[in-house]
Amino acid sequence: MSHISVDDFNRLIREQSPFGVWLGLTLESVTPGQARLRLPYRPELLRPGGTVHGPVLMAAADYAMYAVAMSIWERGGTAVSANINISFLRRTSDRDLVCEARVLRSGRRLAFLEANVFSDGSTEPTAHVTASYALPQE
Repeated sequence: MSHISVDDFNRLIREQSPFGVWLGLTLESVTPGQARLRLPYRPELLRPGGTVHGPVLMAAADYAMYAVAMSIWERGGTAVSANINISFLRRTSDRDLVCEARVLRSGRRLAFLEANVFSDGSTEPTAHVTASYALPQE
């Protein structure tokens, strides 16, 4: 059973994450251990050279992996990223970005996650992200 729904996660972003709102992030699906998030294409997210800024790709992946953390832990809303690594694989296109995240391994206090960021409609990832999330003790 997932501990967060799509509607609850999107409401959380709207109400408590101005950065996520500014980016326009929308969670499209979440099941225990998996999530899919969309980042709408906007020219102001581009860096010189016409590709999306790397920190924007990392933010999309971080939000998607946060949704995964919330899907596997009852107190997942208090989870924090402990480590994030990103590999940029190819240029983005002028389309929305879609981020698919999943859990690789999870314990009671630490989870290892991965995410792939795609230009919408592409089967080849733009970026691959791995992370560990920690669940702080009460």
